[in-house]
Amino acid sequence: MTRLIQDKDMEEILENLRDLIDSGQTTFTLPVIADLHPSDIAEILSHLNEEERRAVFSILPPEKGSEVLVELQENVAEDVLAEMDNKQIARMVNQMDS
Repeated sequence: MTRLIQDKDMEEILENLRDLIDSGQTTFTLPVIADLHPSDIAEILSHLNEEERRAVFSILPPEKGSEVLVELQENVAEDVLAEMDNKQIARMVNQMDS
């Protein structure tokens, strides 16, 4: 996994995401990560707890989510997939095929 953002930026992004999630503003997390490379989003997700990870991953568009899913560590990917329903998983897989 190739990271494109620096540790300092990573810490700032994590702090921003956690603040938004804690305040119930999950929909505002997308602009924080939308322009990041999928490997960077995967790295960020690996630093979040399951609840935070679920909140962030749930707002990703299917195309971006499928790109991130490929970059996730196996144990993190398993956790993410375990929280998704079959329709969500199917949308992700369809995006991988295109």
